[in-house]
Amino acid sequence: MGSLRINTVEKSRKHQGKCRGCGKVINKGDPYKWVKPRYGGRTIKCLDCNFRGSEMESNETLSSLYAGVESVEDRLSTTPSHEEIEEIRDELVSAIEEARDAFQEKADNLSEHFPDSEMVSDFEEKVQELDSWLDGINDVDVEFDEEELTENLETWTERVWGELQAKAGECPI
Repeated sequence: MGSLRINTVEKSRKHQGKCRGCGKVINKGDPYKWVKPRYGGRTIKCLDCNFRGSEMESNETLSSLYAGVESVEDRLSTTPSHEEIEEIRDELVSAIEEARDAFQEKADNLSEHFPDSEMVSDFEEKVQELDSWLDGINDVDVEFDEEELTENLETWTERVWGELQAKAGECPI
């Protein structure tokens, strides 16, 4: 478990294909960077593109969680319509719940055979942190009710969008 190391090549010895970030072709002689998990192939990017947290994490559960958060952050990089806000929040909640359930399952499985293991408490701590984060995200009121709205639609969308952006960036693990 843990993050991967970024390797940089100043001058490619052969054609490397396309950058996984921007799609730019990396030809012989071009600089590039790459990461490789223990299992699986290398991920190659040009020097202009950065690796995301999900690409740098070798733990499958964390990588999946980070990918879900990154997807939501991408969708929140521009102001969504009021119809999209609840869908985006639900996508984020789903990603967090999946990670929480995976960590809970790991804790339960380990505690059966190794009840005094430090890893059990680590997994249970992650479950609690994710539950707390989930509570904060669920506290964001994304229900749009025109009759109760005291501000105009654009102001409401901007406010809720900002709250969701802030909560998405608070990943505790």
